[in-house]
Amino acid sequence: MNRQEKIKGLLERFQEMKTNPIEFIKKQTFKRSELNIDARVAKHWADKGLFTKEYEDGAWFIFDFVDAFWLKTIMKLREFNISLEVIKNIKDEFFSTPKSIMDEENKPFLIQKIKESELFSQMNVQHLSDEEIWKSVFKIKITAFEIMLQSILLDRTTYFLIINQEGKTLLTQEIINEKEVDNDPEYKTKFKEITSKSHLRISLMEILIDLVNTLGDETCISKIPILTYDEGEILKRAKNEKIKSIELEIEKDSKAEIITITKENSDYYSKQLNEIIISRKYEYITIHTSDVEVLSCSKPF
Repeated sequence: MNRQEKIKGLLERFQEMKTNPIEFIKKQTFKRSELNIDARVAKHWADKGLFTKEYEDGAWFIFDFVDAFWLKTIMKLREFNISLEVIKNIKDEFFSTPKSIMDEENKPFLIQKIKESELFSQMNVQHLSDEEIWKSVFKIKITAFEIMLQSILLDRTTYFLIINQEGKTLLTQEIINEKEVDNDPEYKTKFKEITSKSHLRISLMEILIDLVNTLGDETCISKIPILTYDEGEILKRAKNEKIKSIELEIEKDSKAEIITITKENSDYYSKQLNEIIISRKYEYITIHTSDVEVLSCSKPF
């Protein structure tokens, strides 16, 4: 998918949500119990300043989606015995100094580029010419963590959190564009400094998968649309004993590969099914059941 197609897809999803993605995911909230964290642990972490907002003593813990994802990140870091002090430093770095996603001076340039592209309909151009929408866009300020999370949700970009033995951290994508790295000396220096020593690499896509499994398919379709309806149905049916076979077409080494899951090999492949669907590494999925029902799902974008 080229850059124009990605931009087109992002704008279409922006329109479908009828709000910007960060604003949308901040509207939905979850209780501590929904995220499977012990009350005493949550209070201890709050007292240590690990959460993005302060909670009064005795107050209920209510997390928006950004907070929920960060909470799951903390839980993953603790699995590797990362100290609370280092986690707080990570939080301070990734949630400090929110930045505007776009300056007003960039507006004419962006609109002109959109008009030049044959991939955009006239309706999209008119939509982006709406002054009220632009006013809203200019007010949006998001943190480094929110930028990363927005990219994971909309593009299914795979990010990794790299931590070395000195507690220095860096967010990096799975596929690193060498030309972009060369044009960013500060990032290049930091990447070499951190990875030249013993370090830990944590997949944030795994955290998204864990969060989907915790919240459940239904919540991830209706409350926070991480999954499409079809993807949610596939995951539900995959747990059903009536499944006869599941056929997936996935991309591997730039080539399409067909995988068929049956009762004989389900133990091996079923463990990977969630990851394949949530990370959108498939092209299409078809499920056949013993009562002759067929359910298909194609990658949405």
